[in-house]
Amino acid sequence: MTSKEHRPIAVLATAALATSMLLASSQSLFAEPVTLVCTGDPGETVTSGVPVTYDLDEARGTVTINWPVTTVPNGRYPPIVHPAGSATLPATFSPKAITFDRNYDTGDYNHYVIDRLTGRLTMLNSTGAAFETASPKDRSILHGTCHVGKAEF
Repeated sequence: MTSKEHRPIAVLATAALATSMLLASSQSLFAEPVTLVCTGDPGETVTSGVPVTYDLDEARGTVTINWPVTTVPNGRYPPIVHPAGSATLPATFSPKAITFDRNYDTGDYNHYVIDRLTGRLTMLNSTGAAFETASPKDRSILHGTCHVGKAEF
């Protein structure tokens, strides 16, 4: 083989190496996983002020919501206790916002938007249909403020 015959193989090998290096480095383009601590605005719900954490994993395209046990007053009846839990959901990460949905078998829908600049959480809630198509009486909008969680001690 002459050196001219080796060129196509060398070009292909170089292209393959460059592609593999680009794919390996593309993981570093995603932000490291981070945990946000978000608290609902006062007076919006009976659980306002209860911190909920959101584990953001941009490389995997997921958000995991972790909520604590909450006790909701129930008038003259014993309070309603909601157990702690978590849910991992697919999410969309854009430069300005992180969005994700949590839909329940009961017909309840939640659409979340976290503003990446302000840390503001907006949750669109609806019953019976997605927020945009639900009856106004079956919709509510809740807000909260998030900050990056870090060890306090």
